Amino acid sequence: MTLVINILFVLVIISYSAYVLTRYFKKSKKGQCSACDMNEGCQTNHLPKHLQN
Repeated sequence: MTLVINILFVLVIISYSAYVLTRYFKKSKKGQCSACDMNEGCQTNHLPKHLQN
């Protein structure tokens, strides 16, 4: 029984890691500003020049 529980724990950890990595790579492909969580309400006029579009 403990073997089954350990296998389930490993599967949960691997599945969550795959989910997080997939989400990270999808966001990073979009670019800097579109990957940001505040992309709808960001005011770029107060950002440093190298971050402004």
